[in-house]
Amino acid sequence: MEICESEEYLRTIIRSSIDGIAVVDEDGRIEFANESFFKIAGWPREELIGQFFIDVFPRECHEFLKGRWGELECGTGLSYETKIRTKEGGTRFIYISHSQTEIKGRKRYVAIIKDISEKKKLESELKISEAKYRDLFENAVDAIYMNDAEGNILDINKTGIEILGCTKEEIIGTNASRWFTPESWRLTQETMRKRVLGEPAEDPMIRQMVSKSGELIWAEIRSRLIKDGERPVGYQGIGRNINEKVRMQQELKEYQEKLEQSNKELMESEAKYRDLFENAQDIMYVVDNDGNFLEINQAGCQILGSKKRGTDRE
Repeated sequence: MEICESEEYLRTIIRSSIDGIAVVDEDGRIEFANESFFKIAGWPREELIGQFFIDVFPRECHEFLKGRWGELECGTGLSYETKIRTKEGGTRFIYISHSQTEIKGRKRYVAIIKDISEKKKLESELKISEAKYRDLFENAVDAIYMNDAEGNILDINKTGIEILGCTKEEIIGTNASRWFTPESWRLTQETMRKRVLGEPAEDPMIRQMVSKSGELIWAEIRSRLIKDGERPVGYQGIGRNINEKVRMQQELKEYQEKLEQSNKELMESEAKYRDLFENAQDIMYVVDNDGNFLEINQAGCQILGSKKRGTDRE
Protein backbone atom coordinates (compact mmCIF):
# COMPACT_ATOMS: atom_id res chain seq x y z
CA MET A 1 0.00 0.00 0.00
CA GLU A 2 2.72 2.46 0.96
CA ILE A 3 4.64 1.68 -2.24
CA CYS A 4 1.52 2.25 -4.33
CA GLU A 5 0.82 5.53 -2.56
CA SER A 6 4.44 6.59 -3.06
CA GLU A 7 4.26 5.82 -6.79
CA GLU A 8 1.01 7.73 -7.13
CA TYR A 9 2.58 10.65 -5.28
CA LEU A 10 5.51 10.73 -7.71
CA ARG A 11 3.19 10.44 -10.72
CA THR A 12 1.20 13.42 -9.44
CA ILE A 13 4.38 15.48 -9.09
CA ILE A 14 5.56 14.52 -12.56
CA ARG A 15 2.18 15.23 -14.18
CA SER A 16 1.78 18.64 -12.51
CA SER A 17 5.35 19.84 -13.05
CA ILE A 18 5.68 22.90 -15.30
CA ASP A 19 9.12 21.63 -16.28
CA GLY A 20 9.45 18.92 -18.89
CA ILE A 21 10.52 15.55 -17.48
CA ALA A 22 11.68 12.66 -19.66
CA VAL A 23 13.29 9.26 -19.18
CA VAL A 24 15.79 8.12 -21.82
CA ASP A 25 17.07 4.55 -22.08
CA GLU A 26 20.75 3.65 -22.38
CA ASP A 27 20.50 3.75 -26.20
CA GLY A 28 19.26 7.33 -26.13
CA ARG A 29 15.59 6.63 -26.92
CA ILE A 30 12.81 8.50 -25.13
CA GLU A 31 10.66 5.98 -23.27
CA PHE A 32 8.64 8.33 -21.05
CA ALA A 33 7.84 12.05 -20.80
CA ASN A 34 5.26 14.19 -19.05
CA GLU A 35 2.88 16.58 -20.79
CA SER A 36 5.05 19.60 -20.05
CA PHE A 37 7.92 17.94 -21.92
CA PHE A 38 5.83 17.51 -25.08
CA LYS A 39 4.53 21.06 -24.79
CA ILE A 40 8.00 22.54 -24.44
CA ALA A 41 9.49 20.32 -27.16
CA GLY A 42 6.63 21.12 -29.54
CA TRP A 43 6.05 17.49 -30.52
CA PRO A 44 3.06 15.17 -29.93
CA ARG A 45 3.56 12.18 -27.62
CA GLU A 46 3.16 9.53 -30.32
CA GLU A 47 5.97 11.04 -32.39
CA LEU A 48 8.49 11.28 -29.55
CA ILE A 49 8.13 8.12 -27.52
CA GLY A 50 10.59 5.53 -28.83
CA GLN A 51 12.57 8.09 -30.84
CA PHE A 52 16.23 9.01 -30.29
CA PHE A 53 16.30 12.18 -28.21
CA ILE A 54 18.96 13.74 -30.46
CA ASP A 55 16.58 13.76 -33.45
CA VAL A 56 14.54 16.64 -32.02
CA PHE A 57 17.56 18.91 -31.89
CA PRO A 58 18.94 20.97 -34.81
CA ARG A 59 21.85 19.33 -36.62
CA GLU A 60 24.26 22.09 -35.58
CA CYS A 61 23.70 21.00 -31.96
CA HIS A 62 24.39 17.29 -32.49
CA GLU A 63 28.14 17.30 -31.85
CA PHE A 64 27.65 19.35 -28.71
CA LEU A 65 24.92 16.97 -27.46
CA LYS A 66 27.01 13.89 -28.17
CA GLY A 67 29.68 15.35 -25.95
CA ARG A 68 27.14 15.97 -23.18
CA TRP A 69 25.78 12.40 -23.60
CA GLY A 70 29.28 10.99 -23.17
CA GLU A 71 29.71 12.99 -19.96
CA LEU A 72 26.34 11.77 -18.71
CA GLU A 73 27.31 8.13 -19.34
CA CYS A 74 30.42 8.72 -17.26
CA GLY A 75 28.33 10.25 -14.49
CA THR A 76 29.89 13.72 -14.90
CA GLY A 77 27.21 15.50 -16.93
CA LEU A 78 26.48 19.14 -16.07
CA SER A 79 23.46 21.29 -16.84
CA TYR A 80 23.56 23.30 -20.05
CA GLU A 81 21.59 25.46 -22.48
CA THR A 82 20.80 24.41 -26.04
CA LYS A 83 18.17 24.64 -28.78
CA ILE A 84 15.38 22.22 -29.64
CA ARG A 85 13.55 21.90 -32.98
CA THR A 86 9.74 21.82 -32.88
CA LYS A 87 7.65 19.75 -35.30
CA GLU A 88 6.71 22.93 -37.22
CA GLY A 89 10.41 23.71 -37.73
CA GLY A 90 10.61 26.41 -35.11
CA THR A 91 13.40 26.75 -32.56
CA ARG A 92 13.11 27.01 -28.79
CA PHE A 93 15.86 27.52 -26.27
CA ILE A 94 15.89 25.10 -23.35
CA TYR A 95 17.89 24.55 -20.17
CA ILE A 96 18.62 20.87 -19.48
CA SER A 97 19.62 19.19 -16.24
CA HIS A 98 19.86 15.43 -15.98
CA SER A 99 20.98 12.51 -13.86
CA GLN A 100 21.72 8.84 -14.24
CA THR A 101 19.59 6.27 -12.42
CA GLU A 102 18.67 2.59 -12.51
CA ILE A 103 15.18 1.25 -13.12
CA LYS A 104 14.55 -2.51 -12.80
CA GLY A 105 18.25 -3.19 -13.04
CA ARG A 106 18.73 -1.17 -16.24
CA LYS A 107 20.51 2.15 -16.66
CA ARG A 108 18.23 5.11 -17.38
CA TYR A 109 18.72 8.87 -17.72
CA VAL A 110 16.25 11.38 -16.35
CA ALA A 111 16.22 14.79 -18.04
CA ILE A 112 14.45 17.92 -16.88
CA ILE A 113 14.01 20.76 -19.37
CA LYS A 114 12.94 24.38 -18.91
CA ASP A 115 11.78 26.65 -21.73
CA ILE A 116 14.11 29.68 -21.64
CA SER A 117 13.14 31.08 -25.05
CA GLU A 118 11.72 34.27 -23.53
CA LYS A 119 14.78 34.70 -21.37
CA LYS A 120 17.08 34.29 -24.40
CA LYS A 121 14.96 36.75 -26.37
CA LEU A 122 15.25 39.32 -23.59
CA GLU A 123 18.99 38.68 -23.34
CA SER A 124 19.34 39.20 -27.09
CA GLU A 125 17.31 42.41 -26.97
CA LEU A 126 19.38 43.59 -24.02
CA LYS A 127 22.61 42.92 -25.90
CA ILE A 128 21.32 44.87 -28.90
CA SER A 129 20.22 47.70 -26.63
CA GLU A 130 23.56 47.69 -24.80
CA ALA A 131 25.43 47.72 -28.11
CA LYS A 132 23.29 50.61 -29.34
CA TYR A 133 23.84 52.73 -26.25
CA ARG A 134 27.51 51.78 -26.03
CA ASP A 135 27.87 53.07 -29.59
CA LEU A 136 26.08 56.31 -28.65
CA PHE A 137 28.25 56.57 -25.53
CA GLU A 138 31.54 55.98 -27.33
CA ASN A 139 30.82 58.24 -30.29
CA ALA A 140 29.15 61.15 -28.51
CA VAL A 141 30.52 64.59 -29.39
CA ASP A 142 30.81 65.45 -25.70
CA ALA A 143 32.86 63.62 -23.08
CA ILE A 144 30.79 61.19 -20.99
CA TYR A 145 32.09 59.57 -17.82
CA MET A 146 31.03 57.63 -14.75
CA ASN A 147 32.63 57.82 -11.29
CA ASP A 148 32.03 55.93 -8.07
CA ALA A 149 31.12 57.78 -4.86
CA GLU A 150 34.82 58.39 -4.06
CA GLY A 151 35.45 59.96 -7.46
CA ASN A 152 37.28 57.00 -9.00
CA ILE A 153 36.67 56.87 -12.76
CA LEU A 154 34.77 53.73 -13.80
CA ASP A 155 34.18 54.49 -17.47
CA ILE A 156 34.84 57.25 -20.02
CA ASN A 157 34.18 57.58 -23.74
CA LYS A 158 36.46 58.36 -26.68
CA THR A 159 35.89 62.13 -26.56
CA GLY A 160 36.85 62.23 -22.88
CA ILE A 161 40.01 60.25 -23.62
CA GLU A 162 40.92 62.63 -26.46
CA ILE A 163 40.38 65.70 -24.28
CA LEU A 164 42.69 64.35 -21.59
CA GLY A 165 45.21 63.20 -24.18
CA CYS A 166 45.84 59.68 -22.92
CA THR A 167 44.65 56.08 -23.24
CA LYS A 168 41.58 54.57 -21.58
CA GLU A 169 43.84 52.34 -19.47
CA GLU A 170 45.59 55.43 -18.10
CA ILE A 171 42.26 56.93 -16.96
CA ILE A 172 40.12 54.03 -15.68
CA GLY A 173 40.69 53.52 -11.96
CA THR A 174 42.30 56.92 -11.39
CA ASN A 175 40.65 59.46 -9.15
CA ALA A 176 38.97 62.42 -10.85
CA SER A 177 41.08 64.79 -8.75
CA ARG A 178 44.04 63.75 -10.92
CA TRP A 179 42.50 65.59 -13.88
CA PHE A 180 41.47 68.88 -12.20
CA THR A 181 43.46 71.86 -11.04
CA PRO A 182 43.48 72.05 -7.20
CA GLU A 183 41.03 74.95 -7.10
CA SER A 184 38.65 73.36 -9.60
CA TRP A 185 38.69 70.08 -7.65
CA ARG A 186 37.93 71.96 -4.41
CA LEU A 187 34.92 73.63 -6.08
CA THR A 188 33.81 70.30 -7.58
CA GLN A 189 33.89 68.59 -4.18
CA GLU A 190 31.77 71.41 -2.74
CA THR A 191 29.25 70.99 -5.56
CA MET A 192 29.11 67.22 -5.00
CA ARG A 193 28.62 67.75 -1.28
CA LYS A 194 25.62 70.00 -1.96
CA ARG A 195 24.12 67.43 -4.32
CA VAL A 196 24.40 64.70 -1.68
CA LEU A 197 22.66 66.97 0.83
CA GLY A 198 19.98 67.92 -1.68
CA GLU A 199 21.01 71.58 -1.68
CA PRO A 200 20.97 73.84 -4.78
CA ALA A 201 24.22 73.30 -6.65
CA GLU A 202 26.03 74.85 -9.59
CA ASP A 203 24.94 73.38 -12.92
CA PRO A 204 26.67 73.39 -15.28
CA MET A 205 30.05 73.58 -13.59
CA ILE A 206 32.84 75.50 -15.28
CA ARG A 207 36.09 73.82 -14.28
CA GLN A 208 39.71 73.76 -15.38
CA MET A 209 41.02 70.33 -16.32
CA VAL A 210 44.62 69.17 -16.70
CA SER A 211 45.55 66.84 -19.59
CA LYS A 212 48.24 64.18 -19.40
CA SER A 213 50.71 66.61 -20.99
CA GLY A 214 49.84 69.32 -18.46
CA GLU A 215 47.72 71.42 -20.83
CA LEU A 216 45.01 73.39 -19.03
CA ILE A 217 41.55 72.85 -20.47
CA TRP A 218 38.40 74.74 -19.55
CA ALA A 219 35.41 72.39 -19.41
CA GLU A 220 31.66 72.85 -19.01
CA ILE A 221 30.38 69.89 -16.98
CA ARG A 222 26.86 68.69 -16.19
CA SER A 223 26.59 65.80 -13.76
CA ARG A 224 24.00 63.89 -11.78
CA LEU A 225 24.17 61.90 -8.58
CA ILE A 226 23.54 58.14 -8.83
CA LYS A 227 21.83 56.56 -5.82
CA ASP A 228 21.12 53.04 -4.62
CA GLY A 229 17.99 53.81 -2.64
CA GLU A 230 19.10 56.78 -0.55
CA ARG A 231 22.79 55.88 -0.65
CA PRO A 232 24.98 57.83 -3.13
CA VAL A 233 27.01 55.37 -5.20
CA GLY A 234 28.48 57.53 -7.94
CA TYR A 235 28.16 60.22 -10.57
CA GLN A 236 27.43 60.39 -14.28
CA GLY A 237 28.60 63.42 -16.18
CA ILE A 238 28.82 65.07 -19.58
CA GLY A 239 31.55 67.58 -20.31
CA ARG A 240 32.78 69.61 -23.24
CA ASN A 241 35.97 71.48 -24.04
CA ILE A 242 35.16 75.22 -23.96
CA ASN A 243 38.70 76.55 -24.40
CA GLU A 244 37.65 78.36 -27.59
CA LYS A 245 34.58 79.81 -25.89
CA VAL A 246 36.64 81.01 -22.92
CA ARG A 247 39.27 82.46 -25.28
CA MET A 248 36.61 84.39 -27.22
CA GLN A 249 35.00 85.61 -23.98
CA GLN A 250 38.39 86.79 -22.74
CA GLU A 251 39.11 88.56 -26.02
CA LEU A 252 35.66 90.20 -25.93
CA LYS A 253 36.24 91.30 -22.34
CA GLU A 254 39.63 92.77 -23.25
CA TYR A 255 38.11 94.54 -26.28
CA GLN A 256 35.31 96.00 -24.13
CA GLU A 257 37.85 97.16 -21.56
CA LYS A 258 39.95 98.81 -24.30
CA LEU A 259 36.82 100.38 -25.80
CA GLU A 260 35.78 101.74 -22.42
CA GLN A 261 39.29 103.10 -21.88
CA SER A 262 39.28 104.70 -25.34
CA ASN A 263 35.87 106.29 -24.67
CA LYS A 264 37.11 107.58 -21.35
CA GLU A 265 40.22 109.06 -22.96
CA LEU A 266 38.12 110.56 -25.76
CA MET A 267 35.74 112.18 -23.29
CA GLU A 268 38.65 113.51 -21.28
CA SER A 269 40.24 114.83 -24.50
CA GLU A 270 36.97 116.43 -25.61
CA ALA A 271 36.52 118.05 -22.21
CA LYS A 272 40.09 119.35 -22.33
CA TYR A 273 39.79 120.86 -25.77
CA ARG A 274 36.28 122.18 -25.08
CA ASP A 275 37.72 124.07 -22.14
CA LEU A 276 40.55 125.47 -24.30
CA PHE A 277 38.03 126.43 -27.02
CA GLU A 278 35.61 128.19 -24.68
CA ASN A 279 38.21 130.06 -22.66
CA ALA A 280 40.53 131.16 -25.47
CA GLN A 281 41.17 134.94 -25.64
CA ASP A 282 40.87 134.90 -29.42
CA ILE A 283 37.72 134.33 -31.41
CA MET A 284 37.28 130.69 -32.40
CA TYR A 285 34.40 129.47 -34.51
CA VAL A 286 33.23 126.79 -36.92
CA VAL A 287 30.95 127.44 -39.92
CA ASP A 288 29.44 125.14 -42.54
CA ASN A 289 29.78 125.47 -46.33
CA ASP A 290 26.91 127.97 -46.39
CA GLY A 291 28.50 130.19 -43.76
CA ASN A 292 26.22 129.19 -40.93
CA PHE A 293 27.85 129.17 -37.49
CA LEU A 294 28.13 125.70 -36.01
CA GLU A 295 30.35 126.63 -33.06
CA ILE A 296 31.70 129.89 -31.62
CA ASN A 297 33.53 130.45 -28.36
CA GLN A 298 32.81 132.95 -25.61
CA ALA A 299 35.29 135.54 -26.97
CA GLY A 300 33.44 135.53 -30.32
CA CYS A 301 30.09 136.06 -28.64
CA GLN A 302 31.44 139.02 -26.66
CA ILE A 303 32.87 140.75 -29.72
CA LEU A 304 29.66 140.22 -31.70
CA GLY A 305 27.61 141.33 -28.71
CA SER A 306 25.50 138.26 -29.02
CA LYS A 307 24.86 135.04 -27.19
CA LYS A 308 24.78 131.33 -28.07
CA ARG A 309 21.38 130.00 -29.07
CA GLY A 310 19.80 128.10 -26.19
CA THR A 311 22.07 129.73 -23.56
CA ASP A 312 21.96 132.87 -21.44
CA ARG A 313 25.62 133.56 -21.91
CA GLU A 314 26.54 136.92 -23.53
